[in-house]
Amino acid sequence: LNIPPLAFLVLRDVALAPFFGGDSRSLPKREEINEICVCKLDHLGDLLMLTPFLAAFRRNVPNAKVTLVVGSWCLELADILQRGGLIDQFVCYTAFSLDKRKRNVLVKLATYFFGLAFASRLLRKPRFDLFVDMRPYFPCAWLLAILSGAKVRAGFGLRGMSDTFDVILLYSANKRL
Repeated sequence: LNIPPLAFLVLRDVALAPFFGGDSRSLPKREEINEICVCKLDHLGDLLMLTPFLAAFRRNVPNAKVTLVVGSWCLELADILQRGGLIDQFVCYTAFSLDKRKRNVLVKLATYFFGLAFASRLLRKPRFDLFVDMRPYFPCAWLLAILSGAKVRAGFGLRGMSDTFDVILLYSANKRL
């Protein structure tokens, strides 16, 4: 284990929890969802594996507007999903920890904060009934979930900052999402 980064994450989670903690709520009923934001900040194959979820959601809640948040490396697939009718729009957000481009750290930080501000501004325009972070293990969308202003924030409780979610989604490696 690399102790300094792990210690930093623990301290961050403990220090920020009182300010960003979510309430305990339940998922809204189908008829209560008019707008949903699905955040999948993974790579191409992971986003591709999300398509059955998007198709099932579209079948079960056909009138809901679906916004998908993806990293810059998945924009082409997001465009295909939009043209295919699985989503209504997509927003690009590249989390600092997922940006693998070789650049100066200050440039990378500036790009991250600019991207966060731009994405959160786009996500604040609609009023989401539900924000779902579909990335189970790594906390890179918790701040975006808060900044979106969604009525209910849902995500997996497998990593730090999961207490920012109002609903913890159950996860099993043996079951499909």
